[in-house]
Amino acid sequence: MKKHYTLLFEYEKWATGRVLDAMKQLPVQDEKCVEWMAHILMAQLIWYSRSNNKQINYTPWEKKTFDECLKMYAELSDLWFAYCNNLTEEDLGKTLNYTNSKGEKFQNTLQDILTH
Repeated sequence: MKKHYTLLFEYEKWATGRVLDAMKQLPVQDEKCVEWMAHILMAQLIWYSRSNNKQINYTPWEKKTFDECLKMYAELSDLWFAYCNNLTEEDLGKTLNYTNSKGEKFQNTLQDILTH
């Protein structure tokens, strides 16, 4: 199962990279595209932090520049790959408790979080 998640993250890195490459080609930066890309990347950072049982002070709609998105993309890809490489099959079934950005408490297995 661990290999499955590694493949998903490889695909996600490829797909997000393709979108970022297309955004670089735009004659004028589309602010709505940047806003949505920042949202996707911030959500990934939030899920990464939750997966590592770290409290965070980020929101999924923080404003970022396109250059900040590029940097986050590179850093998050490395973080997730390292994280997945260190997982055991047993880790995937562990339940994680977290609080969402609205202050609501949730529980999910790591497997569910990685699939999300």
